[in-house]
Amino acid sequence: MTTSPPKTEDELVYSKSQVERLVADVTMPLYAQIQWLKEQLKLAARRQYGVSSEKTPIGQEVMVFNEAEEAAVPDAPEPTTETVTCSRRKTVGQRQQQLENLPVEE
Repeated sequence: MTTSPPKTEDELVYSKSQVERLVADVTMPLYAQIQWLKEQLKLAARRQYGVSSEKTPIGQEVMVFNEAEEAAVPDAPEPTTETVTCSRRKTVGQRQQQLENLPVEE
């Protein structure tokens, strides 16, 4: 089915309005879908990177850091500490001594 080109100005205005209506009919659902997808991305990002709902109850933070103090004996003597010092020097010519027995390729 072939359509003949519009012949009058009224027909041109009518066809232009039809085209604009068709474009609007196609673009409005697409625009709505884009907005919905943008909102879904915002919600997903908020869920993944947003504020965590894991809150510690009031008074519990004291219990978490108190375990070592409760188990410690207050009158226990302090352990003695020893300092170990070791000084090593490389001997001069040590590398040459290690490489003496290796074969040399030419």
